[in-house]
Amino acid sequence: MTERGPRTRDGGADGAGPLGADRAARELGLRRGEFELAVDLGHVRAVARGPLGARRVERSEIGRLRAAEGFPGALRERVRTVDTARGAELMGISPGRFLRLARAGALVPVRFCLNRYRAVVWLYLVEELLAFAAAEPLLLRGRLPLPLRLGAESEDRRPPGWRARRTATLLRRSTGVWERAAAAAAVLADGELERLLPDGAERSRLLALRPRMAGGGPQTERAREVQEAVTTARDPEEVLWYGTRAQALVRLARVLEPEAPVSAAVPPATGGGRAPRGGPAVAHATAGRDGGVADVTTGSPSDAGAPPLPGQEPARAGAEGSARPGPAAGTARRRTAVGKGRGESVRGRPGRRPARAGTDHGRPPRGGTHPEGGRSGPRPVAAPVRGA
Repeated sequence: MTERGPRTRDGGADGAGPLGADRAARELGLRRGEFELAVDLGHVRAVARGPLGARRVERSEIGRLRAAEGFPGALRERVRTVDTARGAELMGISPGRFLRLARAGALVPVRFCLNRYRAVVWLYLVEELLAFAAAEPLLLRGRLPLPLRLGAESEDRRPPGWRARRTATLLRRSTGVWERAAAAAAVLADGELERLLPDGAERSRLLALRPRMAGGGPQTERAREVQEAVTTARDPEEVLWYGTRAQALVRLARVLEPEAPVSAAVPPATGGGRAPRGGPAVAHATAGRDGGVADVTTGSPSDAGAPPLPGQEPARAGAEGSARPGPAAGTARRRTAVGKGRGESVRGRPGRRPARAGTDHGRPPRGGTHPEGGRSGPRPVAAPVRGA
């Protein structure tokens, strides 16, 4: 009779099974946050195991990474992130210019965190910043092209850019059609999802599979509101884009997996709130190291500069004659005083700009396509019939 060795928390018998996240991070010389980012970026191949879909890493994958040239420093460098001030220093530009490039969508954050003042601090991959500086040297000196100047002055494209990037990551990690639909709907508020999917059973299935947009729930109500403002799409055009994608994937799931059981493999996203009444509801402010005056602009839909979602063409940030990156929703700009502390504060704002007559509400944001394929154009408007 074969004796079994003791099972460990991070592996099988005698630790021979796949490793849990904490153990795998230690084996690779990474902090837990760095390990999770490495998994999201595809540098570490992980699989979902267990009833809660915990990410685990096979020992063969650990061996492959440890045998790679430059380990562990090379792996850590690929997941190193910096804030605005440090990123500007690495690229050899001023923090103000870095901020304008980021607000215009040319630089897309890979993560965000909240500082002690409950302000959003955006983090960028060092690898991507250095690649951008090498590929676009003309954007680091002199006057910025008109599309980037207009984008930086009118709207903040960091939140929608991060949401597009995060959604693309969740879609890549999804294994089934229902999981993909839940990933596409992860940025939608619960009330908006109820409007899009009246069927309670289908909605429950998506809520059970919906992944978290951001890990580590905040401890205070104010912090939860700030995080939710970043992770939830509020602009009507952005909501329409993700809602259309989710609906298309649900229609596909009805055909391919009609009897798929409701699973709790991935915990549902926290929060979500009620359905937005429409209009931009997130304001972002950026303060320098010494506080002072900061610009506050409402967000608008954009995934320019982010890894394109399936069916989208990647946006070019650059040439003078190119179109303005992404759609331009009505935005309001004002100035406010920000206290000391570095970061970008976020707070919700109610209300919306009423839709213009003749607006085509069935199209996705500019530069994208409908999930079913093909580009959409404005709907024909019938000419008025005059009386005799």
